[in-house]
Amino acid sequence: MALELSQQQVLTAIVLAIVSLVTWRLREGRSKPNLPPLVPYKWPILGSTFDFLKDPTDFTVSAYKKYGPVFRVNLRGHTQAVVGKDQVRDIFLSTAFSYEEAVKEEFDLADMLGTSKTKLEPHKLFAIVMTPYLGRFVPVAMNVLVKALQDNLGTDKKAPVVVDNVFETILDVMSRANAVCFFGEELGTNSELIPLFKQFAGQVGHWLSRKSPVLALFPTIAKTYLWVKFHISSPTAAYRNKVLKHALPIVNERRRQMREYGDSYNAPVDSLQAYINSVPLDQPIDEFELGTFILTLIFFSMHTTSKRTTYSLYNLAKYPQFIPDLLAEQEATLGQDWSAETVTHEQLKGLEKLDSFVRETLRTSNRSIALPHKIVGMDEWHLPGGYVLPKGTVVNINTEDIYYSPELQGPDPRTFNAWRFVGTDKSASRIGPDMVAFGLGRHTCPGRFFAVNEIKLALSLILRQYRISFPAGAQPSDSAPLVFTPIGAA
Repeated sequence: MALELSQQQVLTAIVLAIVSLVTWRLREGRSKPNLPPLVPYKWPILGSTFDFLKDPTDFTVSAYKKYGPVFRVNLRGHTQAVVGKDQVRDIFLSTAFSYEEAVKEEFDLADMLGTSKTKLEPHKLFAIVMTPYLGRFVPVAMNVLVKALQDNLGTDKKAPVVVDNVFETILDVMSRANAVCFFGEELGTNSELIPLFKQFAGQVGHWLSRKSPVLALFPTIAKTYLWVKFHISSPTAAYRNKVLKHALPIVNERRRQMREYGDSYNAPVDSLQAYINSVPLDQPIDEFELGTFILTLIFFSMHTTSKRTTYSLYNLAKYPQFIPDLLAEQEATLGQDWSAETVTHEQLKGLEKLDSFVRETLRTSNRSIALPHKIVGMDEWHLPGGYVLPKGTVVNINTEDIYYSPELQGPDPRTFNAWRFVGTDKSASRIGPDMVAFGLGRHTCPGRFFAVNEIKLALSLILRQYRISFPAGAQPSDSAPLVFTPIGAA
């Protein structure tokens, strides 16, 4: 039977519909702030993803020119804000913004590494186990780097060596040096552990960079997939068990000697001992926490440092005109007959031109839209131009506006100038609104001093022994093979 409505019922329904519509529109008008302009896109869900990936620098610079220093962009289904150099301090120094919460939009690194199930705080941990031992680490790292470079590049002083995958080679070199500095000679030179450390750093880095096209384009799918992978059959758990197999006997023996010898115990100076010292001798070692500590230290130290060393090598190949001055500084500072055993921390700090070269590499090798932070501690963030971003918005930094600003970087910022920071107080490890490669404020990387030292050590050794170039006819890029030609080779 058809449903019949009276005229009064129809009018009532129409009135209610109009009232509801007007109420919704008024509420929307009140609740919607004056949002920054959104970069137009043609792909549903994916937004501007393809345009951005095609040329991140051009996309970011064009958006800045057209929409100003504050705009929004839809990348991989998420609409996010992008701000420039004038908002850097606000974001990094205020507790109203959270890097951790922004990252959780795509993956939970603490869950993946296991630190969420421990009392470990990576930032505080690194400050305790790395920075105080910089002087001690220099000769240790130098000796390991010498051996690692020989193993990867050979000992033939006449034949050039073509390295197809530069990052993988440098990752192997850095992994060995870090392992000895962090965990001591016995654990750090373990032939089973070094490949394992490399694999772990590489595998987690692989998942975070979302090499799969599906994971790269669809963050919700990626987040779900990573959650399942790291909770159902966690690769971290497998690596943790393998690490503990080798680490526990060494840790237990050190603790036994600490009990036996007391104050006369000759404690190793490494990060593992710093962790052991944090656990009272009358309490057992938490095996899960120990394994997580080792893997966390490995991941944060190896992958990023290896990437930045690799970029530095590519810049040596692109800009060979700077090499003579680097070598002259090396001889003047370290001496003509310097060796791995003679280099000191103070001498390393004296390599001012090399330090400037590294900082310039850091400046010119960053993503154009990066360092996301989520607004968590305020209902609205008011920006220049009358724009407003509501709580929950993810805000990215336009690093193009930082690293290529004449105001912050000096003349011709688009030109790679290795001596840009010579004679200034801006060392490679110094942070500020003009250099956020190592974060800023609460999120400053405590391992930056160690990382810069290690990069300078590796570059010093390579510069002394090899000339770096691209293969004949190859197009210079940051992924091409490199030729390592021994000094004096025909």
